[in-house]
Amino acid sequence: MLNKGPQLSLLSFFAKSFAEKRVFYGYKTPYYDQISFDKILNKLQLDATYKPGNVKIVDVYPSLGIFSSVLNQALKPLDHIMLEPHLNYIKALNELKEYLPNSNIKILETDPFKWISFFPVYQNFDLFKNLDKNNLNPQLLLHANLNYPRGEALIMQWYGCLINRNWVQQYGNVRMLVWCAPSTAAKLVAKAGSKKRSKCSLVAETFSNTKLVAVSEDYTDSVISKDLIQEHQPVILPLYRHPTFTHPNAVKDLCLIDIHPKYVDNIQDLDAWDFVTKQLFILANNPLKAAINNLGPGAYDYTKETGALEDLWEKKPKDMTKEDFNRIAQVITNWPFRPDILADLSELESHIA
Repeated sequence: MLNKGPQLSLLSFFAKSFAEKRVFYGYKTPYYDQISFDKILNKLQLDATYKPGNVKIVDVYPSLGIFSSVLNQALKPLDHIMLEPHLNYIKALNELKEYLPNSNIKILETDPFKWISFFPVYQNFDLFKNLDKNNLNPQLLLHANLNYPRGEALIMQWYGCLINRNWVQQYGNVRMLVWCAPSTAAKLVAKAGSKKRSKCSLVAETFSNTKLVAVSEDYTDSVISKDLIQEHQPVILPLYRHPTFTHPNAVKDLCLIDIHPKYVDNIQDLDAWDFVTKQLFILANNPLKAAINNLGPGAYDYTKETGALEDLWEKKPKDMTKEDFNRIAQVITNWPFRPDILADLSELESHIA
């Protein structure tokens, strides 16, 4: 059974940290709220996957380390590796490390926006490799605070790693807990037919199970719809209103998403799938019969002649399900005159094999 939350004394520790004049570098961060964090832990059900004392946590941009401390106290990790480039946060994390002497926190003063920053993190990771296709890796967990100006771009790159099974995902289905802007989360969990439907939500739906876990109380219906709130039932985080806190905007516009990677083996050609989805979403509001030639000259004639996609002819890409896109990608993969880029990739892969 996991601890429900860190020691109450951490409340005073972080209250002091918030009261000081901190530089937040444009990041948003949850403030320490025991009740909310207990609700989040209940929702995450970490004990269904992880055994305390037998897990490594990789922490990307932990900032003040507030929710990092919650995970640390709950999971008692073998290693808690924090990648943080900002001097003010590094100072705060070193203070946290001293405050939690048995935390196994290791601080790497490096910028995780650069892929090379993860090379030291991978040391000994082979010991924790778990390629069980149907379950999460029970010994690796990634936590990140990407609620900052460049954060959305980095999240989208991480979802790309789910497709290619690289980066930390080469070690199995590594669960990711990511703080981001509500607007980013809404894009990722948008359903087929939604105005926010795009390729990123299709990728999230196809290669992961992504859930909204928490959102700050200042969210608006125009960003996180009532339907999404009803479906995901996120914890609503109260805002921090202490009179001595000089950065009130730093605790607003927050969302926590829980990403469970999925191994996908029903897509015949990932390169074709990637090409098809990218090209069709350029014309997301057009019916397939009007958008299909975006896949290459002759695509309309080929698909109409074969009749393989006849039932999708009037459907718009933004309204299509992941199964619809899988079918289209398979048809294009088998097209004798498919675009040269796909033929070249196929030939290259055969030479490599």
